[in-house]
Amino acid sequence: MTDSSQQVEQAVETAQDVVPQILHAVLWIAIAVVVVVVIDRLVTKLLRRILKSGNLPMVGSKIIINIVRGIIWFLGLAVVLEAGFNIDITALVAALGVGGIAVSLGLQDTISNLFGGIQISMNRLFEIGQIVEVGGVKGAVVDFNWRHATIKDASGDIITIPNSVLNKSALTVHPDYIYSETGILVKYSSIPDGKTLDDVIARISNPIREAVQEVAEVQSGPTFRFTRTTEFGYEGTVAFETKSGVLAPVVVDAVVREISKLGV
Repeated sequence: MTDSSQQVEQAVETAQDVVPQILHAVLWIAIAVVVVVVIDRLVTKLLRRILKSGNLPMVGSKIIINIVRGIIWFLGLAVVLEAGFNIDITALVAALGVGGIAVSLGLQDTISNLFGGIQISMNRLFEIGQIVEVGGVKGAVVDFNWRHATIKDASGDIITIPNSVLNKSALTVHPDYIYSETGILVKYSSIPDGKTLDDVIARISNPIREAVQEVAEVQSGPTFRFTRTTEFGYEGTVAFETKSGVLAPVVVDAVVREISKLGV
């Protein structure tokens, strides 16, 4: 038998050994991906329904959902590694544990903010749009994520407070009021000759307030703030404080619809 024949036979034998292993691994990967995707979607949908239930929807619910999704995909990866590639996941978990300790020492603030955000979310302390007061800062919560809460005060300044600080500080929530804000553009062409921007504001304020009063009890507003001029007109925001019970998007919707009718 020639050397080339022996090489061919060895290649065939190797392929006979390797191909089933590859097919076995690919099959496990396909099954695991399908199962994980289905579980991920079902659990995500269930969690969103649970977290949004109750009188006060859970602020920052994405934090909880993303953590659970990460655990689901990690478990799916672990199953594939052990069943498809015969990799001992206990050693992998141990290695990740040692590496995790080293990483956590360098990410203490980040981890503290993450767990602070989880505690705030689980306790349902506030929701987006509510007026809060913490550390001498008072304003409306306009954003909340796994790192920090963003608050907009009465002067329009944006204040970012880390979750770790928010979780450790005295927090006053004014649940009776919801802050709503949306953008507005007053076009130059909508200002009659001899009139000013203030004249336009005076003309549209009452109609906008009446539109909001149809969906919520107005505490204050509308408050107009214009931040810049563009090639089309004056760009700014219009804001309201309303009694709780009606979410901020409902108020914003009423404002936008009325603005569209006023031709500004």
